Amino acid sequence: GDVDTARKLFKKALEIDPRSSATWLLLGVMEGDTGNYASARDCFESCLAYDPRNARVLQAYAILESKNTGTGGGKGGKKKGKG
Repeated sequence: GDVDTARKLFKKALEIDPRSSATWLLLGVMEGDTGNYASARDCFESCLAYDPRNARVLQAYAILESKNTGTGGGKGGKKKGKG
């Protein structure tokens, strides 16, 4: 798929409704799936700032963190493939 176009559309949606949990979640999942772990975390954290009890975001965040154990992409780590 066209990740850059998808990213632009998600960001446009967030300009319209910055509190959209679904948009933050889907953008975060896409970022994680493409190896942009820091961006994925930022998305999940942004969603949780508005909706701290969102179970779907917490689940996606947990999956992201479990995938990154020992890869240098853990909390505070660098994006996959960079640096």
